[in-house]
Amino acid sequence: MPKFSPQGLAVVLIVSAFAVTNSFAWPTVRAAENSALDSKLTSPQDRSYTARAAYEANPNDVVAATNFAILQLQIGDREFAQSIFSSAAKLHPLDYLAALGLAQALANDPEQGVPAALKQLDKVEKIPQAAGVDSFTRLVLTADCYLSLNAFPRAFALYRQAYLLKPTDYTVSEKCCRTALASGQLDLAKTFLPQVLAKESADQALLILLAQNSRTLRAGPISNAIMESARTNFSSDADFYYRLGRAFQGDANAAICFNRAVTISPDEGKFVLAQAALLTLAHKESAALAQLKTMAGKSAMQEPSPRRTLVAGLIKAGVELLSQPGKHSYQVSTVEITSLSCHCKVAAINYILRGQPGVVFAQVPEGKGPRNLLICAADQNPALIWSKMAKEAKYKLLPKASPITDFPALYALASGNFETVTVAPKPHYAFQALPLRRD
Repeated sequence: MPKFSPQGLAVVLIVSAFAVTNSFAWPTVRAAENSALDSKLTSPQDRSYTARAAYEANPNDVVAATNFAILQLQIGDREFAQSIFSSAAKLHPLDYLAALGLAQALANDPEQGVPAALKQLDKVEKIPQAAGVDSFTRLVLTADCYLSLNAFPRAFALYRQAYLLKPTDYTVSEKCCRTALASGQLDLAKTFLPQVLAKESADQALLILLAQNSRTLRAGPISNAIMESARTNFSSDADFYYRLGRAFQGDANAAICFNRAVTISPDEGKFVLAQAALLTLAHKESAALAQLKTMAGKSAMQEPSPRRTLVAGLIKAGVELLSQPGKHSYQVSTVEITSLSCHCKVAAINYILRGQPGVVFAQVPEGKGPRNLLICAADQNPALIWSKMAKEAKYKLLPKASPITDFPALYALASGNFETVTVAPKPHYAFQALPLRRD
């Protein structure tokens, strides 16, 4: 099943609860009430049985086909849903919902993927406006697909058209601002700020983007609005506060965010590392050292895992750097594994290396082989450590970085690597559920 953020899941549930309609417009109040009752009585799996019966009775009917395919997407049968959408789109090339559903299905096709989905979305945009179709909803649904595929410039163009139709719609204003920021159109993003900042946002991606660009946008109320939205909507979400602190990039609010993350989850090492790095930059080395020593004691009692071992190694290195400034240093060795591209094998290699001296990180840059980063004490030989992997993978050492002699530099290098998202060869894209229609 696809993974959704809390906000994405809420949207899926709400859209799923909508009644099927005669058009693509949002349901009427009465239809919504009927569908709400239906959703209480049946799950998407149960509803798919009824939809299957309607589809099998008349497989050429576009409404029955698209409704069944939409429900198949919701329960995770993406391959079957794709075949239904494909057949419906061929039989009814001017049906908007069939064409849009096919684009969603193609995105997660192991063979075709995003390029095919984007080509299909281009066809979707060229479908003539049909009678009874809500132009605003059509623009938003298409833009949502572009947004899920990270095609931010095109998503912004469609959201902006929807905004012109309904300039008071807050959700569309948020999405205009978010996609403008994500596509680097900061001047355009500014035009939506007054409306966005007037209400506390629950869009985590938007808040992160605003924090990343808060200095460039030079709008005083932004930081306050971000923090207020975080307190209102995500007061117990430690990981969000951590990501928000990273997004503020040294701003005073970064310290507040990291402090909040540690308060919520005091046993999470990566939160403590971030807080200690900021304390050190603020010349509060003794406080940072105390934090790391406390966490080191907790780490020794935790169940070991590759991730915890990695964090524990960083904490140990940080304690050494802060205990005797200038007397300790670390060296970095980066290796590119040329014979492997499988993510699970990268994890296995890290698991093997975790018993060796140093701290190991892994990432898979898109289109390249796995890369591993080793941080070890100055008196250790990284080449000797990598040589023990000769039977597991072919590798080449990349240029060395300068020696690390202070804790903030250690944290910056480490967080820039182990926080890197590992890119799977065929990533999965999560889409908001499409609305159903009544026959």
